[in-house]
Amino acid sequence: MLADGGGWPPFPPGPALAPGDLESRVLVLRERLATSEDLPYRRPAADPERFDPDLETAVRRFQARHGLAGDGIVGTPPPLPR
Repeated sequence: MLADGGGWPPFPPGPALAPGDLESRVLVLRERLATSEDLPYRRPAADPERFDPDLETAVRRFQARHGLAGDGIVGTPPPLPR
């Protein structure tokens, strides 16, 4: 279970991620959404660091499940409570 291992590691900081973006944090996003089963295995991404349509669908699925605005954009999460 994920919680037994300390939960999710912090997501790398940076600007919002949107469809079409190309950067290394997309790899982390892919892994997280695959672990939560929002990104079902289909085929390897042609460019794993590209925020492609399959990843956008997975982000929207995650957002819908958590009652978030389903815009397909991954923004900066709110700060953790102190």
